[in-house]
Amino acid sequence: YRGGASLSIGGLNPATRVFLWKGIHWDSTILLSRLLWLAIAFAISMLAALLFDRFDPARLSLFVRSPKSREPSPASAEQQSSPPVQTQRTAAQLTPLPRTGPRARFFTLTLAELRLMLRGHGWWWYLGAAGLSIACLFSPLDSARSGVILAAWLWPVLLWSQLGTREAQFSTRALIFSAQRAFPRQLFAAWSAGVLVAVFTGLGLGLHLLIARNFSGLAPWIAAVIFIPSAALALGVCTESRKPFEALYTAWWYIGPLHHTPHLDFMGTTAISSNPVLYLGATVILLSIALGFRRARLASA
Repeated sequence: YRGGASLSIGGLNPATRVFLWKGIHWDSTILLSRLLWLAIAFAISMLAALLFDRFDPARLSLFVRSPKSREPSPASAEQQSSPPVQTQRTAAQLTPLPRTGPRARFFTLTLAELRLMLRGHGWWWYLGAAGLSIACLFSPLDSARSGVILAAWLWPVLLWSQLGTREAQFSTRALIFSAQRAFPRQLFAAWSAGVLVAVFTGLGLGLHLLIARNFSGLAPWIAAVIFIPSAALALGVCTESRKPFEALYTAWWYIGPLHHTPHLDFMGTTAISSNPVLYLGATVILLSIALGFRRARLASA
């Protein structure tokens, strides 16, 4: 023992020696150092509360000029003063949508969903994703599988969290749900776009495994490619919010793949911790849940 300690999750490395630990011996030095950091955290929180304007437009910055109120023109004033014109309402006749042929244009719809997912990201995001993918390809296989891929598949978490939530976020459910054959084609198109994001960001590791003929490592890679978007889609459709997936995925990523925990390592970072059959089955269940919740929302729309 050389004066250091660390805590880890997993248990892949067996303990070399077992000893009895009676806990920390608390003294005034340790307590004062903890209280000091507590006071610093409280001061930072109070400073943030003072600067936060709660999105009040009356407390805009001095550098932002508020738009001047425009006086109504004489024409608009005359229109406001004129009495309203009474119109006679008639029954509307809606023309049914024509039934098109079997051509579904699923690939075009998938590309549209992919463009919506990637919208608003600058060049630096694509550069980072490409750099991580290239690092997976040229790093040693063990390092790429158990290290670099962790960052590569954490990078697009904000893209996957959009799956199943965009309709609620932008209030476009009435437009999308009323489209012809929107269910389940639009849902599968969004899922396919998420799969493409997983393939592109983890392409370096996939090629590395193929070149090395490591088919036992390629199976968990394929399982992760389809499992991650399935989890994002199921959580997005059920909650209509991006936060549950972002929080759950980050915590699961830390506990499972980062520490190579068996049965929780959905990326298959090591041969011991990978279980592709489990996550292939979970993918089917998650897609079924997403389809069931979307059908229920369509029935009550």
